[in-house]
Amino acid sequence: MNKSAVLASPAESLLGADGVHTSQAALAQHALDGLSPSVVAVPDTSEGVAEVLKWAHKDGLGVVVWGSGSRIGLGARPSRYDIAISLSRLNRIMEHDVENLTLTAQAGVTLLEAARTTVAHNQMLAAGWPWSRRTVGGLISANRPVPKRLLYGSVRDQLLGIRIALAEKGLVGFGGKVLKNVAGYDMTKLVIGSLGSLGVIVEATFKLFAIPHRETYLAAALASPILAASLATRLANGPLRPACLFLLSPLAAERMAKAQKLAGAAREWTLVAGFDGRSEAIRRQIADARALITQAGGDPRPACDTIGEAGGRCLTAEEESPPSVLRLRVGVAPGDVGDTLAYLETESPGDEPIDAVADHPGGAITLLFSLPEHPGESQLTETAGRIERIRAWLDEHAGFAVLEQAPAPYKSRISPWGRSSGAERAMGLIKSRLDPKGILAPGRFPEMNGHLGPLS
Repeated sequence: MNKSAVLASPAESLLGADGVHTSQAALAQHALDGLSPSVVAVPDTSEGVAEVLKWAHKDGLGVVVWGSGSRIGLGARPSRYDIAISLSRLNRIMEHDVENLTLTAQAGVTLLEAARTTVAHNQMLAAGWPWSRRTVGGLISANRPVPKRLLYGSVRDQLLGIRIALAEKGLVGFGGKVLKNVAGYDMTKLVIGSLGSLGVIVEATFKLFAIPHRETYLAAALASPILAASLATRLANGPLRPACLFLLSPLAAERMAKAQKLAGAAREWTLVAGFDGRSEAIRRQIADARALITQAGGDPRPACDTIGEAGGRCLTAEEESPPSVLRLRVGVAPGDVGDTLAYLETESPGDEPIDAVADHPGGAITLLFSLPEHPGESQLTETAGRIERIRAWLDEHAGFAVLEQAPAPYKSRISPWGRSSGAERAMGLIKSRLDPKGILAPGRFPEMNGHLGPLS
């Protein structure tokens, strides 16, 4: 009897037949780096998630949690992978407190579904684009950058409370429905960015914001990434209060212009500044921003009042990348974004233009390389050396580079995380308390290595 058949029976006893999938199609859909699970568990309650984790903990079964799957490739190949837990049926809005501007949603709720609930009351969840299919659980777990973080804050600023299923202890809750609700360590912050390695997020409470009367985006072409970043710093630190600031390489800017159906698409370094607020205020912000752009030697382009889904995906690098693309996420201090982009230009393969998008306030740069899916040894060696040089340069500038996606041959040669940051021992200790048998995302993330041991 194969392992799928062995695990299906206890899984069905916990979730029912409709909560367990063992077909080849379902297993293949949840494969990671060529490794498929034995069963796909699809609980429809938080308690169901907790029961599956208790079973996995008891029997030492490896678990990987799935939301929308948009960044599931992040991390190393699982060292064992028995159960995929899909949160697709945890898709209910638990409470929308209109008067107190809070929303409590299960982890499988997408930002699009949240927007459909809140828009009728002129409210919004500002943690991402309102059309996004990202789930709230995945947003927290991956700590994805918020497009308009300058005005509304990051995920950690907007998250008020959280409910988690732990491997051994079942369901626990942290935080609440108000901003100041913690005496002691705020455990919600610990789970943000943990990538499913500490527990399974099943429910979250966010603060909401009033939908602005108007949003407007102004683009400016500049001669270099350093000039573009310098202008972004002036806008961010000045009185204009933009909602977002993105830097696009010439190739990304051309793609953005085509997605927005803008005339005169050209390959130029481009700064995109977004403003939210009342029409009168935005008119003044746009006028003052144009003046700053002109002073900086830039070429301001006509403002547009909306960013469509295709354009928004370009701005925040959320496009679905083909399997042949190597996707690198670079993090630096906002003040180092310009110098970093200038350096990355020198590491573009051959004469190819750099393909990069930077969220300036967050210091987050997404870099894309198009590569052969079936490379020879020389191509593998060259690409691995390029990533190593980028990481060495970033080490000198207190930055990092995470491999988010790559064709399998490259991923087997390039570490997803790069050099140790020194945080792994602390995370190893935390994980040993919350997931003592290491069943959650085993082997995928550096803090999960069993040899870390206790802190001395």
